[in-house]
Amino acid sequence: MKFTKFTLPAPPVTKTLMIVISTIFFLRLLIEPFQDFLVRYCALHVPYYLSDGPLYQGEFLHNDYFKPWQIITSLFIEVDALSLIVGMLLLWVFGSLLERTLGSKFFALFFLACGIVYSLTQIFVHAFFIPLDDYFCFAGCSRVCMATFIAFAILFPKSHVYLLIPPIRLTAKWAAIILFFFTLFFAMFTKLNITEWGTIGSMIASPLCIYIWSLWYRRSHRDEFEEYESDGYEYYEMR
Repeated sequence: MKFTKFTLPAPPVTKTLMIVISTIFFLRLLIEPFQDFLVRYCALHVPYYLSDGPLYQGEFLHNDYFKPWQIITSLFIEVDALSLIVGMLLLWVFGSLLERTLGSKFFALFFLACGIVYSLTQIFVHAFFIPLDDYFCFAGCSRVCMATFIAFAILFPKSHVYLLIPPIRLTAKWAAIILFFFTLFFAMFTKLNITEWGTIGSMIASPLCIYIWSLWYRRSHRDEFEEYESDGYEYYEMR
């Protein structure tokens, strides 16, 4: 896929997300009290068990720093410049395409849904199976933005993307498959990045959101489908 005027400028929701996330990142660097506030109240602090016994003995989740709104607010905080660049690039390219295809309202819901699934997956995995230190917290949108690429690959599977390492050309469908299993490998067999489980959760949520959108689209354009199928065609291809 080439960078063309189709990806620039970004549509409203994508542009708003990029501005908000970038602004928060630079304010965090410039204002130290603001950074402390973000880490304390907005980053995702995963609840953990007070004892190491089996779940059926009645232990309960606990973390003084965890607040319910962190499930959403943590999506708008980036921890370093590289993650910010990757996240903004994914949003600009694939987010713009998705928003123009799905519509601004559904794309906003798509981003929030994948982000919420990301946070809930982190909570579930690290609260029940992979314990963390009580001071560890999660933040960042770059991994949630990978869900936009998965959605792009579902909608435009024959589009081509170019990998940097190794420098090869792949269809979006195969690139998405490789990305998913590569992430799954890192989650299962390494400890280099404990955020991979949340990334897998958002990747799985992505096709579910696209499926829901396709049902809504077919229902809201039922007359067009019926007219198309009445001409003897079996499938409706959206261009």
